[in-house]
Parts: sequence; structure tokens; C-alpha cells
Amino acid sequence: MAYQHILVAVDLAEDAARVALHGAELARTFGAKLSLVMVEPGVGDASLEEIELGLDLSTRTLPKRQHELALFAANNIDYPLSAHYVLNGELGRQVQKAVEKSGADLLIAGKHMDHRWLAAHAGETLAKHVSCDLLLVTLDA
Repeated sequence: MAYQHILVAVDLAEDAARVALHGAELARTFGAKLSLVMVEPGVGDASLEEIELGLDLSTRTLPKRQHELALFAANNIDYPLSAHYVLNGELGRQVQKAVEKSGADLLIAGKHMDHRWLAAHAGETLAKHVSCDLLLVTLDA
């Protein structure tokens, strides 16, 4: 199967570049579009910070995160991006929104064995929510 649009979920942690590079290599191999998505943890469409403080910080935090994601892409990916998405809320639902918006047919995410953000349980969450193929890159090896 030749993928047409690959979406890579990153969290900007130290090893996120490894996941993004997997996406870039597959996109290059298939001649596919490449996009990135980053989800700020939260509930529904609100971030945890907003819930704890009772504020709507998305107008201030999202532009900052978009800038951080753009810098991450410029410094780590040697393949043109079609889009990048920064979303707030529950991981599975928000990534599915990016899958739908981008038309991605493959999602790539990192997987840690130590239960960090993109841990095994996050992989299960993504598998339950996303409507495209899912590739989990093991980062502890």
C-alpha cells in the first residue's frame, strides 16, 4: 500500500525527532505528503492548565506551541511539510481531528515503555480513536 499523506504525532520531547524522521523517510519513500500534530494534554478541548486555572489560555499558548512546532520541524525534518497542527485536549480525539482535517492515511507516533506521554496506553488510545493506519515507533531500543 502506498500512503498518500503521513501524519506524525510529536510531543517535542528529546526523542521526538526520531519519530518525525521516520515519518519523513516514509513520506520520501512513498512520495507522500507529511504533516505534524502536537496535542497539549487536557480534557475535551481544554488543556490541563486551563482547567486548573479556570482560564482560556488557548489564545496565548497555542501560538507559542505553533511556533515551537515550526522550529522543531525546521531543525529536525528534511522533508517539506503540508501542515502542522497544535491542538488542546484529549489525545485520541484531537489526533483524530488532525487525521480528518489532513486526510492522512497513516499516523506515526512514538512509544515509550516507561509510560510517558506517547506510552503504550497512548498507543492504545490512538488505536481506538484514529480512522487511519497507525505505526508506533519504539523509542527505548
